[in-house]
Amino acid sequence: MLGAIAGDLAAWTYENDRECFYASLTSKDAVLSNLGKTALDTALWSLDRRQNGCIELEIQAPLNPTGYADRLIMLANLAWYNENPQALIKSAKEIFYDDKEGMYAGNIIVELIRSLHIGNSKKEALSGYFGKIFAQMKSGWQWKDSKPTDGLLTYLMRAWYCFETAWDFTSAIHNAARWPDVDRHLLCSLTGALAEAMYGCEYRLLKEKYGSNWYNFIEYPDAINEGVLRIKDYQYENRNFFPKNSALTNVERHIWTHYDSSFENRQFSPEDYRRHIRSSHTGWEYRYGIYLNDGWVYVYRSAVLLARFRYVQEDRFYTIKDVQKSDQSQEVPDIAIGEALKGVPDYR
Repeated sequence: MLGAIAGDLAAWTYENDRECFYASLTSKDAVLSNLGKTALDTALWSLDRRQNGCIELEIQAPLNPTGYADRLIMLANLAWYNENPQALIKSAKEIFYDDKEGMYAGNIIVELIRSLHIGNSKKEALSGYFGKIFAQMKSGWQWKDSKPTDGLLTYLMRAWYCFETAWDFTSAIHNAARWPDVDRHLLCSLTGALAEAMYGCEYRLLKEKYGSNWYNFIEYPDAINEGVLRIKDYQYENRNFFPKNSALTNVERHIWTHYDSSFENRQFSPEDYRRHIRSSHTGWEYRYGIYLNDGWVYVYRSAVLLARFRYVQEDRFYTIKDVQKSDQSQEVPDIAIGEALKGVPDYR
């Protein structure tokens, strides 16, 4: 739920302090746009929601092709912990009334975020009912070149491209912020919502060539820090998996090669699988970390990537497949995998 907020702040930072944007992504001096305020208010409302509570909206006609952008951001944030977020928004008319692009975009972004949020890959997220429609429409849609008539579905296609071609939250926002002649706050907010569902947005990660300060917490203005911390704590306690932008990892390009591992074809129960991918921050008691990223489980230690593998569901078990080692370390991958799996805290 913080992704749309961080994306909106990053858009302000790109427009007002380009040096800070590339060094830190967001500035503590950044100001939320109306979209950012909507994202924050919706996230906090979701945390405090009472049973049968709903957000009531006034009837209004869209003044321009993206006039219902705030409603799309609402759905993106409500999708995190609600199976049917559309039912949480009440209006005398359909929430995207008279906006066909908005109607499609709303259904699509809910399905995409819910799929990514439970740990599915980018490809798997597009395999759902609306995901398939989205992929088909995107293949024949003129969404790259900006036009005054661009609507919400066009912006969602751009946001997906910014996310799909990225390798973490930071790079996704970089893709969005640099897009010319668009509503930058809208594109960055939508991209941030998608990217956070897979990568999280706790750390800003950078390649080493851009400076020694290659990772840091994403910063928020002091005025909203209390609300941000509430959202962050809630999301951490209710996570389905441990994401890349919360891990002490790196975003360098690596060469991965097959490794004859003793863990190949080893099976684990659904409970152990969930415990493994849920993982935790590393520390003195848990030196080897695990994070899930686009279908791969990565093992790391102190920002060094050691190994990766896939979990494949077979009958009632989850089986380790395709074990690979990284070119970054000489450490024995099986030792790293064994320590990582053994060290994961037990949440059962």
